[in-house]
Amino acid sequence: MDEPSERSIVKVSLLLAGVACAAAMGGSANAAITVYASSSSFAAAVRPASLGVDTFDDLANRGALTSPLPRAAGDHSYTAAASAGSPDLYGAGDASDGWLSTFDATSTITFSGFDGISAIGGTFFDTSGAGDFAQGAIKLTVTDSLGATSMLTISDATLSIFRGFTTNGYITSLTVSAVQPESGSLWPTVNDLTLGVAVPEPATWAMMILGFGLAGTALRRRTSASALT
Repeated sequence: MDEPSERSIVKVSLLLAGVACAAAMGGSANAAITVYASSSSFAAAVRPASLGVDTFDDLANRGALTSPLPRAAGDHSYTAAASAGSPDLYGAGDASDGWLSTFDATSTITFSGFDGISAIGGTFFDTSGAGDFAQGAIKLTVTDSLGATSMLTISDATLSIFRGFTTNGYITSLTVSAVQPESGSLWPTVNDLTLGVAVPEPATWAMMILGFGLAGTALRRRTSASALT
């Protein structure tokens, strides 16, 4: 069998390099969303300069807010919306610490329309009809551009429990809903929504390095072949 030509080696190497780099940039279609149980571990997985926080302190008016609501967390723009049939959001909390909630207890808050973020987090909890903190459970559902979905329920949510999420792709939505108790009602509420760009995982860096290495090898072989002719 004939030895492969230098041109064939170059083509195959460049193709492999392209595949490796594409995988490094976009991640695998089956990549899972990573969950972080503390603000410190989440921050360590995100590029510091990319972090932006929406404190919602300007919403502490205990009143209805028109949905959808355009917002920004640092340099990152996004939209907050109540579920269909419940068009209004609600400014909960107080003058010193505002929160974003819903006007109806059974409504959900969906954050979307992000500008290419791959990390999202915040504190998620329940409030009463008056907009005060109430002990209860809260459900979070995160989706990304690679088709992955992460669902998480915080059984005893408090004002200080943080949850964060990162992906190799892009975050497309985060939906927050209150788990209703057997009696009474709870309202889903969010504070300090944090957006950013995740640091690539070690495996992703390895794939990128492999891609560059293959491309460099192909170019060196082509240069050597040219020098001999």
